[in-house]
Amino acid sequence: MKKFLMMLMALVSVFVMTGCADAPEDVLEKWSEAILAGDKAAADEFVTADAKDKENAFMIALVSHNKDEAAKWFDKLKAGEVVVDGDNAEVKVDGTKVRLKKS
Repeated sequence: MKKFLMMLMALVSVFVMTGCADAPEDVLEKWSEAILAGDKAAADEFVTADAKDKENAFMIALVSHNKDEAAKWFDKLKAGEVVVDGDNAEVKVDGTKVRLKKS
């Protein structure tokens, strides 16, 4: 279980997400819901082009093995500290950073 969460945190920490003028919290919410639902096309709307090919598919595969733990982790991430800098934002929790970017 600990390995799963560490892998999830490591992968999420390298994501750069995009959203159409949504608040960072909204983008994170929509992306995590898409990942938990296994909807790669929806998840792809919130990441840069280089993340679409592999990272979302990997996240969906990883999360599908333990959706309950992943959902708890996403909830914890959503409650993290959000720092907005222009069109960019970072969500920080437990040493993990998720970088968000408006499109």
